[in-house]
Amino acid sequence: MKRFVWALILATSLSAATDFEALSRQAVNDLAPALSLVMSADQVSAANTLGGLPHFRVGVASSFTRVTFQDPAHEGEETSLWLPYPYLYAQLGVYGGMSLTPLIGGVGSVDLLARFSTLSFLNKISDQILQMPTYWAMGARVGILRDRLWSPALSLVVLYGNITPIEVGSYSGEIQDTIRVKASARATAIYLTASKNLLILEPYLGIGYVSGSADAQFRVGQDPYHDLLNLEAPSFLKTTLGVRLSVFPLVSGFGEVTFAGKYTLYGLGVNIGF
Repeated sequence: MKRFVWALILATSLSAATDFEALSRQAVNDLAPALSLVMSADQVSAANTLGGLPHFRVGVASSFTRVTFQDPAHEGEETSLWLPYPYLYAQLGVYGGMSLTPLIGGVGSVDLLARFSTLSFLNKISDQILQMPTYWAMGARVGILRDRLWSPALSLVVLYGNITPIEVGSYSGEIQDTIRVKASARATAIYLTASKNLLILEPYLGIGYVSGSADAQFRVGQDPYHDLLNLEAPSFLKTTLGVRLSVFPLVSGFGEVTFAGKYTLYGLGVNIGF
C-alpha cells in the first residue's frame, strides 16, 4: 500500500511538472511572433536611400503592440498588455548608386541601418516581467529606384534583430512559489518598400517576410532551469503603411502601422539628418 501511495505521489509530481513545462512552452510560443514583429519593423521610414556619404539620419522612435500570452502557472489564464518598444536608430548612406539613364537613378545604392534599446522600464508595465531585455538590430537598405517625378522610390531591406533574455514569472498558490520562463528571440526580415515624395509628405508601403526563432528555459521554484524543447519558429508575411513628414530642412518624423496575422504594430519616430 505504501508503495502504491509513493508511486501515486511521484506520478502526480511528474504530471504537474509536465503541465508547467507545457504552459511555459505555450507562453514562449505566444510571445515569439510579437517579439519577431517588433524586431523586424521597418521604422527607418520611406523607400529612398540617402545618397551615399556623408548623408545620415539619427533619431528616436517607438513601436507598440498588444501581446497576449499564456500564464505559465495557471492553465487557461492569459496575460494581455500593451508593450511599447522605444529605441534609438541610425541610417548611414554608404553608396549613392548608379544612374542608368537620366530618368533612372539610385540603382544599387546602399544605406546601413542600426537600432538599439534597453527595455528597463518594462517591469513598470507588468509585475510578471522579471528580467528586462536588451534589443538591437542591424541591416541594410538597397536602392532599386530613386524617387522621380514619373515614378516612386523602391528599395529592398534586409534586417536582423535580437532580443536578449526576457524573463516572465507567475506565482502559483499550489506550489507556493514562482514559475519562471526565460526566453531570447531572433528575427530576420526581408521586405520591399515603395514611397512617393509629395512636398512635405512621403507616404510609403512595405510588404515583407519575417522568419523568427526563440530559445527558452523554465524553472519551478528554486529548481535549476530546464530547456524548453520543440518551440515554434514564427514566420509570417507583413504589410506596413506609413507616412513621413518633413517640415524643417533637417528634421522629419513618421508614423506607421504594420499588419501581420493577428498582430498590429504601431510606430512613431522623429529624426535629424540629411
